[in-house]
Amino acid sequence: VHVIDAVLIPKSDASDVTAINEVDNNLFTIYPNPTSNSFNVMSERNVSSLKVYSLAGELMFTQDQVGGSIDISSLDKGIYFVHTVIDGVESNQRLVVQ
Repeated sequence: VHVIDAVLIPKSDASDVTAINEVDNNLFTIYPNPTSNSFNVMSERNVSSLKVYSLAGELMFTQDQVGGSIDISSLDKGIYFVHTVIDGVESNQRLVVQ
């Protein structure tokens, strides 16, 4: 799965993509943003999965059952996408690491 500007494009063995799954970007908030070492996820619902992707679509970080502060001190400065699964619904937010 690749994340491009808040739209998921599923990997496919076929040469053409036949479907694009849009995601709900209002299910959670990340703060502080921009950040340098860590960020928090605020949601009124259960965040069951969190993944951080680079702009190139490379998975950089993953965590199940999200709660509290998330340490991203190992990430280089840049722009990333935070992808969550909240009550079975996928959602994305952009994260700036300074």
